[in-house]
Amino acid sequence: MDPMKMEMQTTVSELSSGVWAIDQGMVRSFLIVGTQRALLLDTGAGACDLLGMIRGITALPPTLVQTHGDGDHTANSALFPEIFAHPAEFENICQFRPELREKLRPVQEGDRFDLGGRVLAVIDAPGHTPGSICLLDRENRILFSGDTVSYGPVFLFGKYRDIHTYRKTLLKLMDLEGYDTVYPCHNTCPVTPEIIPELTWEKFREQYRKHYHPSNAWIYLDGDVPLEELLALTDSYLSRYERREDFDEFRRQ
Repeated sequence: MDPMKMEMQTTVSELSSGVWAIDQGMVRSFLIVGTQRALLLDTGAGACDLLGMIRGITALPPTLVQTHGDGDHTANSALFPEIFAHPAEFENICQFRPELREKLRPVQEGDRFDLGGRVLAVIDAPGHTPGSICLLDRENRILFSGDTVSYGPVFLFGKYRDIHTYRKTLLKLMDLEGYDTVYPCHNTCPVTPEIIPELTWEKFREQYRKHYHPSNAWIYLDGDVPLEELLALTDSYLSRYERREDFDEFRRQ
């Protein structure tokens, strides 16, 4: 069974005035309500009565915007007549949900969604995926970051990911003015912009130069190469090093 068609436990909570989190545990979407329009940011990882939840909050019809196209953000997107996303993200969206292609509408930096008393500006934020975006609410000083900023791991492996582009995006967000609160789609919410430097390549490199040793690493295997060959290859790399036992902290990175 398609996991995105399975009913998923979902809760709704008001984060701040006019902003609701629609939370499925592993991921959250956001409903942002103005005086004239509402905007839904992403649609979750599994099926739920999403339209019913929205109607329980507002009678205003929601405009759907995708921060990006990964499957844990698009499970209920087919419920909506139009889907706004960055054009560079269309292919990523369609690899999970090909039936959405005809509904996709382009949006990019410079575009704004005026909800009435609340304006959300599109910020291009590629790296996690080619067409990832954030929404910036300058009046209320909130950045809706999608998966670009998170208190915890940001996945950068697999198709469509680009760590070098992601680094440039983080530096861009560090210089961006107009927010002091971040609403991510994963992990703790809200967070502050102070966590962004922790996600940069420089911080990653500093951490691993200080604490990393190959013999203390977990090995993640992927692809179609037989397990025996992968283990032999891994052993050939690790045999160059002596095993260290003197790191009580950061035992596994």
